[in-house]
Formats: sequence, C-alpha cells, structure tokens
Amino acid sequence: MTIKTFTAIGRRPRQEDSFAVISVPYYHQQHQEAQTAEQPADDEPETTGTTAEENRQNQSVQPEQSTAASSSYTVIAQNMADGTTIPSATTMEEQTATATTDAAPYKPLQRKERIFAAVADGMGGHECGDLASGEVVRSMAEYWINNPKRMDSPKKIIDAVAQTGVVYEKKAGGRQMGSTLVMASIEDGQVHIAHCGDSRIYVWRRSNNQFFYTNDHIRYDAFGWKLVANCFFTDNCSKIKPEVRALQLNSGDRIMLCSDGVFNTIPEEELRHIFTSDVTLDVVAKEMEEYCQGASSDNYTAVLIEM
Repeated sequence: MTIKTFTAIGRRPRQEDSFAVISVPYYHQQHQEAQTAEQPADDEPETTGTTAEENRQNQSVQPEQSTAASSSYTVIAQNMADGTTIPSATTMEEQTATATTDAAPYKPLQRKERIFAAVADGMGGHECGDLASGEVVRSMAEYWINNPKRMDSPKKIIDAVAQTGVVYEKKAGGRQMGSTLVMASIEDGQVHIAHCGDSRIYVWRRSNNQFFYTNDHIRYDAFGWKLVANCFFTDNCSKIKPEVRALQLNSGDRIMLCSDGVFNTIPEEELRHIFTSDVTLDVVAKEMEEYCQGASSDNYTAVLIEM
C-alpha cells in the first residue's frame, strides 16, 4: 500500500483544512471449524450504543472477530489546522495468548493492520474553521485508536460521528463553527468510506477502469446561494447522517480523500486523467499539487492511497 498527502492554504489567510492517516494494529482469531454456538460475552466486539441483539447479528455475518486490543498505533501523516497533533504512539492492553472455548478451538491470534484516513475542511465563512476541522479529524482518529477490537462497519462509523459531534459541540462552546468530513478505513482488503458535507472521496478501480466519486451534500437558500449541508455545525451535530459505503479493493486500486480546494481547482476531466494515469502515486500527487499551487484560491488538501 502506498500513501501520499499534500496540503496548503492557497490564497487564504490561514489553513482551515486538517487531515490524518493512522495505522492501528488489531488481532483476529478464527475458529478452526464452523462455529456452532454463541461466543462468550468476553469475545463480543466493542460497541457503542448497540444492543445485544445487534451484536449477535453482526457475529452471524462476520465469522472472524477481533479479540485483543492493539499494543500501539502509528501516525503515518497528519496536519491539524488548529496546531494540535495526535501523539505518535500510545500503549494499550495487549492479549497474545491463544484463545479456546468450549464451543470450538481457535487459531493463534493474527496481527493485522487497519488504515484510517480522514480529511476535514473548516468553513472559512464562520468562526474558527481551523479549530472545527482539527477537532473533527482528531476525534474520529481517536475513536479508531480507542476501539481496536471493533470491526469496521457502517454502525461503527455512525457511532464515531455521533461521539465526535458531542465532543465538537463542547469544543465550540456556542461559537458558530463548521466542518466537513471524509474518511476511509481499510481492513482486510475492504474499505469503508463515509462523507459529510462537500469534501469528496474519489475511487478508481484499475481492473475495469471504473471511476467515481461521492455526491456533495449541499443545498441552496432562497437567494440561490450554495450552502454546505449535513456537516458538523454548532448546535446541529446530532442531525448529521454520514453517507457510508463499503467496497472491496484490489491491488492497484486508488482512493483519494480531498477538500473542495482540490476539485474546484482542477477541471473534472483533468483530475480524472491525472488520478487514473498509469504512473506512480507519487507522480499523481505531485501533478495535482502543482496544479493547485498555481491556481487554487482556497485551502487544498488530499490524501491518496494505492493498494
């Protein structure tokens, strides 16, 4: 997997985009034969606001369950507009023993890596866009760091967004702060992507040359002015409904998370041409960054990932 990032303020007076890419180790254990009984409660995945019945349903469609917290995580790249940082590593409880149950034996725990990436664009027309985007990215990343046992799923993303909204409202303290969010979490060849607002996620499947991107969450007021909708905004976070999608990834597939400073600067056909070019991801990132450097009037940020 290759990861490239770039960010700059454009012609804006300050940076209001934030991003982070982290790697969170986790451990899987799998039955050596088909499971015929419920797992004991201690083996259930971590949840936030889910019922026991939902947990059982999750287990029925995911035979493998994460069973131990990671010992550390790695910050691959980050840039917080509010000047804060995610610490580079933290120690967590770790289980390394082989687990067994009366129902069926388990294989030894297998260490795997989960990659989490997020980009947020603070709204420059309101107070503290830098604080807004920094809080959103940091809180989302911390949810993945603090829940290494919980398998990726739409419910996990919804819970993380809800928790981030609570933290965000406290940070805002009544100030009119706003921020978008795009995120991707890659686990075992599958990616869960989600977005809120008008930042985008681009996907290119190399095998069949399929190219697509997320729909912007926008609306228009009575005067025809475009407004960002379904985003983190003071006194409105409880209403956010992240748009979530799960995709299977193959070798060579690419994902890009970016703020509107990128796609509003690079014409759509040119962006597609660069993104799907048969060159290294380093070249793709460099060409996009050079394009934005010469033409963008807005903050611009992108995280590019190639499988």
